[in-house]
Amino acid sequence: MQLSAALSSYPYTAGLLDGTIKPEGFGIDFVPVEPSIVAAFRGMMRGLEFDFAELGITSYLAGFDDSDALTSIPVFLAGSFPFRTIHVNLNAGVECPQDLNGRRVACRTYTVTSVVWARGMLADRYGLDPDSITWVINDEEHSAGFVWPKNVEYVPGADLAGMVATGEVAAGFGVIRGEAENVRPLFSDPEAEERRWYAATGIFPINHSIVLKAALIDADEGLAGRLFDYFDAGKAAFMARLAAGIDLTPAEIALAEMRALLGPDPVPYGIEPTRPSLEALLRYSFEQHITRDHLAIEDIFA
Repeated sequence: MQLSAALSSYPYTAGLLDGTIKPEGFGIDFVPVEPSIVAAFRGMMRGLEFDFAELGITSYLAGFDDSDALTSIPVFLAGSFPFRTIHVNLNAGVECPQDLNGRRVACRTYTVTSVVWARGMLADRYGLDPDSITWVINDEEHSAGFVWPKNVEYVPGADLAGMVATGEVAAGFGVIRGEAENVRPLFSDPEAEERRWYAATGIFPINHSIVLKAALIDADEGLAGRLFDYFDAGKAAFMARLAAGIDLTPAEIALAEMRALLGPDPVPYGIEPTRPSLEALLRYSFEQHITRDHLAIEDIFA
């Protein structure tokens, strides 16, 4: 069986992409995706363009009520804290997250995973009320069947960064790159916020998982386990490099440094090691009207 796939290059997927690590019981044709893996998300959600692919978790969840054509395995390929990506207009009078309540805030789409994390985390610990905010977006969701909540304002192609700079919106989540006039980060010391959050909750935001066509599992129940083992072997090769004391790439160094906060495994796979994060994200997805029901972890994985 030959499967098509879309996957980013990470230190823990390098052995998969270069063929050093072989899957058991199937072959893979990796399809190049430019400029980034995000370009594959809409095609996977709307057209099942790959047999399996890396996908934003909340893109998958946004389509959960509309289609049963996809399932997932608990392999998590990207994660990060959202605090560094939240910016506010200098003149908007926003001194803390609670000051955003009742305001207009920009983000690319409503279901971007990092934005779902940001809304949920700020609600849990900093007084944000996401339902009171008008979320101004400029792009369609990856899931064609997703229906926006009433507090979403769709402005196709809008310059969201410019709207933050002019004060047309009070803040932007994930829309500012580098320095911008009349804009500052919401948190003056986001790294300190990350440490405080993790110390209090033990939750690290995970953004991407591996999804696959559900029909493949219907035809071969063992495929999910073999696919998980394949990714796990790729991660094991990366962990061996960290333990070997050899020269590391910048990406590997960044992950190695994350161990000071997260512990010895900076890229946990599987349900139990990530249960607190998964439970939080499923709760956030329900509270933010991305899923109709409050899903259980067992609902979303093959």
